[in-house]
Amino acid sequence: MYSLKKSFNMIFVLGILMMFLSCTLFGPKEKEELPFSLPMQSTMEPDFSNFEPNSSGKIRTIDTSLTSYKNWGEAVTVVSVWKILVTITLSAPIAVYGAALNQEPVLTDSGYVWKYSKQHGLTTYHAELLGYLTLEKVNWKMRVSGGVFTDFLWCTGSSEMSGTSGQWIFYETGSDTLGVIDWTRQSDTNKSIKITSKKSDSYGNYLSYTVSNSNRAFVIEDLAKGKKYEVNWNYDTKAGNTKATSDGATGTKCWDTTLQNTVCPDET
Repeated sequence: MYSLKKSFNMIFVLGILMMFLSCTLFGPKEKEELPFSLPMQSTMEPDFSNFEPNSSGKIRTIDTSLTSYKNWGEAVTVVSVWKILVTITLSAPIAVYGAALNQEPVLTDSGYVWKYSKQHGLTTYHAELLGYLTLEKVNWKMRVSGGVFTDFLWCTGSSEMSGTSGQWIFYETGSDTLGVIDWTRQSDTNKSIKITSKKSDSYGNYLSYTVSNSNRAFVIEDLAKGKKYEVNWNYDTKAGNTKATSDGATGTKCWDTTLQNTVCPDET
């Protein structure tokens, strides 16, 4: 009787030990860390918030139609046109891509795949984002179904393993290129985006947005017409200027820290 009880106890202990080893050796493992990271959504879109009305803490807080704020108002008007163009043409694919940042990928033979759904406006998009490595670069392909699209290649791209630079290419129905975005990013205060538009010949070939510490700049250029328009400002002081170049001649207009017209430094 004693021997039987002792044997039962030993079997029970061995059973517990086997369960422990099974969980340790064959149970769930820690999630594998991605060999690369998704570029931030901000690599696709400039920050237009400084040029939106009634933005708390931002620099457009006055009536830009007043004559004394004419120089600042001109900058707002020009940048707002490009904001509308970017919103109309790229807001949907940018929003759908951004949703991937909150998803977990699955490793497949093709690479890492993010599958998810995202509603934008009245349309629900079912997206599949593929990321894979080639020659020290990360390549991206985003396909969507929903609305007028069925397994449509909406966006491709590539980025450095370090995440400091890359390119996005957006497509419209068919295989026509809608726009190209080249980006760099060292930090939140040192980054740039250049959008080359295929749909806005009337407003310039490209828009670039640069952040360098407290300095911000938009540059709009029409290469065929030899025209360039710059908006430069300091995020902290709010003072800035516009520079319009046409046929080799440049005209500069400035505003002060209260956004009112002021004489430009090179004119004093």
